[in-house]
Amino acid sequence: MQIKAKISLFFFLILLFACRKNSDEIFPQIIFLSPSEGHVFDGDSIRFSVHVMDNSNLASVRLGLLNENKISVVTPLYIVPQKNDTTIEVVFSKDAALKAGTYFLHVQASDGVNVKNQYREVKLLRNDISNVDALLVRRNSGKSKIWKMNSNSGAVSPLMQVDYEIEALLSVAETRKLYLMTKFPSELQAWNQGGNELFWTISSSFPHKNFTALSAKNSHLLIAEKAGFIKKIHGNTGQIMLTTLMQVDTIAYDLIETDNYIFAAQKLSDNRHILSVYYGATGTLSRKELIEAELSGMFEMPDKRILLVLKHPNGFSVDIYNIQNQYLNRVFSSNNLQPVFSAFTKNGQLLLATNHKIFYCDFLNNELVEIFESPVQMIVNFEPQQQLLYAAQGLSMKIIKPDGTIFNQFNLPETIDMIGFSYSSK
Repeated sequence: MQIKAKISLFFFLILLFACRKNSDEIFPQIIFLSPSEGHVFDGDSIRFSVHVMDNSNLASVRLGLLNENKISVVTPLYIVPQKNDTTIEVVFSKDAALKAGTYFLHVQASDGVNVKNQYREVKLLRNDISNVDALLVRRNSGKSKIWKMNSNSGAVSPLMQVDYEIEALLSVAETRKLYLMTKFPSELQAWNQGGNELFWTISSSFPHKNFTALSAKNSHLLIAEKAGFIKKIHGNTGQIMLTTLMQVDTIAYDLIETDNYIFAAQKLSDNRHILSVYYGATGTLSRKELIEAELSGMFEMPDKRILLVLKHPNGFSVDIYNIQNQYLNRVFSSNNLQPVFSAFTKNGQLLLATNHKIFYCDFLNNELVEIFESPVQMIVNFEPQQQLLYAAQGLSMKIIKPDGTIFNQFNLPETIDMIGFSYSSK
């Protein structure tokens, strides 16, 4: 009789726990952190961030991308959080299978009993780059000339000549425009890529203060001026989307924009250097970090950390900044040279150039590896689509692979002092 009672009790407990599990009526909660509904992606990837939580441990989270017919167009990502609260960031790289159009970000979360689906509609533009040309700039006596050089044939043709000095230039494939940052007058100008039609102009807020830095992300521009302002500008319309607060006696000399932040390398009137971080959506200052020396390069890494190249009086160092834990970590240092140019490749290779040599950083062995040497002073830039270095040496242009191999060599019409790039889309 006791045995029967124990067996009955055992099955009763199993049934009780099963009922308790099945009685979980609380569904997982899914919150899209970014992007906003209807966001237009016109860069090289589709990124989104989502927060998932539940009253019990999450059994699984499925993340995918669907076309307008709600059919999956990428291999879904499956995650087993093993906790009841998690934030996930996902990047779907664009490829030939993703055409321009409407898509849905799809998140499915399960706690083992309940399943919740959440969707967010986004749009994708295709501006695939088909041609890359080098822009060659010569500045002399307050005037500037620009030539366009075909990167395949080396053919050079005049693009434009202006009666002012060009401080920086950018060509953006997403907007199909060429942007000039000029000096006297201090303006940001948007031209067609043929250099014969001016679309819009933005002048410095104060005539006696010049623009000091220019960068681009997708179809947005960032520009800074000596008054301490940083402006985010729509590349097509010239509309000012946001402006940071004035910082007196502060000059920003390098800018990059990530998905959520704007990073500005700034110099103070007392010659100290700081890294300022602003929220990308509002321009509100998030935090400031005092850095040891002037930056000669600032790059976003694939894991969202920021790589900083600092130029010291007797050398340089490389720090990595993590915005999440607000921590600077030194990963490389050298007393052998002061770089005048730096670039970061898709493969995570840091390239550095002096006036006569090009190196890459061997982080594992803390060594500099020389890949190219020039007998004369050179002007260097890195083209990110082709992943090639362009080095102008007098009347010669060498195109160099990141391993130091000479990819091509062409003649130049005149000596130049700046190299940019022009992109045309399919």
